Amino acid sequence: MEKKEKRLEYKGMIILCIFMGILALSYISFILYSYFVIKKYDYKILPQVYLEKYNLSNTEFSNLVQTIQKQQEKVLTTNIILVCQGKEYSYHLKDLGLSFPTNQVIEEILDYQDSLSYSEKVMQVFFGKKKKFSYAFSYDKEKIRNFLTQLKQKVDLPLVHGSFSEQNGKIQYLSGHDSYSLNVLSSLEVLTKKLDSGVKENEKIELIGTSEKSNHNPAYAAINTKVSSFSTEFNPYISRATNLKTALNYINGAVVEPGQIFSFYQYAGPYNKKGYVFYYEFVGNGVCQIATTVYNAVLLGGLK
Repeated sequence: MEKKEKRLEYKGMIILCIFMGILALSYISFILYSYFVIKKYDYKILPQVYLEKYNLSNTEFSNLVQTIQKQQEKVLTTNIILVCQGKEYSYHLKDLGLSFPTNQVIEEILDYQDSLSYSEKVMQVFFGKKKKFSYAFSYDKEKIRNFLTQLKQKVDLPLVHGSFSEQNGKIQYLSGHDSYSLNVLSSLEVLTKKLDSGVKENEKIELIGTSEKSNHNPAYAAINTKVSSFSTEFNPYISRATNLKTALNYINGAVVEPGQIFSFYQYAGPYNKKGYVFYYEFVGNGVCQIATTVYNAVLLGGLK
């Protein structure tokens, strides 16, 4: 019985020694394997290293500049949509004069890799989590301001009121549109803040501008017939002609909706406002001729 127990104890020691030997051999093998694996990363990027969404894993240092520049070119062609008064204008980031300090990004990546201990590199190679680096946008506000100044020339619109024209007794309504003036400084602030926070592909950015409403009314396009007219004569070589032209410009294009009342004074008066001149020491002298002409045209048209 005692001999049997000794034999079992001896076998157990042998099994334990074999197991410990295998364990030691495995550990040594892993250490050696790890050493040669990690040694390869003395000249290339560790696994799971990303620059934004681009995987730089196993990129050799000698190719790093070229690789990052290619990826940066893709980012610089990111499409953004600038919106001005509802209209969309598509541009690439590089159109705004953006660039990337390539050396700065590379330095950050290499510094990170150099800061890791041997054991940390082992963990990164075999069990590492994603390590993400971000682009550092570089832009010149003056270049973006110049870009917006050029864009302003493209998007600005003068105020155009709807108006009527007559040819051979036919009336045609000419469409108008609202004005728009891009505010370069305010838009510059909006755009740089968005660039600092990050821009997505096809992201719409509303720029800042001011607008004045036109009196355009599409329904007026149905007005196409002249109902009545009346004319009076004047001497174009006297100052009176200036006041006649001024008054006509103020009432030109006036539309009286059904049930509304037309007030000549509301449109043309007061008669000392911009455009009127003194004639025989009276302000707006001559306007009465326009009022009389309009009155007779209204009577012939059958209006009350």
